[in-house]
Amino acid sequence: MGGRSSKATDAAKVIDGKSIAAAIRGEITTEVSALKAKYGKVPGLAVVIVGARPDSATYVRMKRKACDEAGIVSFHKELPDTATEAEVLKIVSEFNANADCHGEERTAARVCGPGPGSPMAAMVLREGSLRVAKSTYPGSAHI
Repeated sequence: MGGRSSKATDAAKVIDGKSIAAAIRGEITTEVSALKAKYGKVPGLAVVIVGARPDSATYVRMKRKACDEAGIVSFHKELPDTATEAEVLKIVSEFNANADCHGEERTAARVCGPGPGSPMAAMVLREGSLRVAKSTYPGSAHI
């Protein structure tokens, strides 16, 4: 009849996202501890916040908390939305030059600011210092 079997093996599996996330965070914490023991260093994440967007502030606060819990060092700098191109690039360059900041390729810092079409996003991308990362919040860009 209706194409669906009532066998237990066909039932959907319910997963517990919170416990899976906790397990992943535990694994990361263990790996960070191993890096510290082996090399005397831990990963570092730097964030530059441009402007006073509550969603960006929340995002950064949660990332810093996750870093602290995992033993990852975090750095951040907040700039007003009136920050100039030169001011932002100076901070990004300082973080990229900091041996305690780590990332993919040349990406050692993340800039949180106005949306993806903004002059700030275009400027940072033009400089090749950072790439746009997926944003969790509609209308904002984390670059």
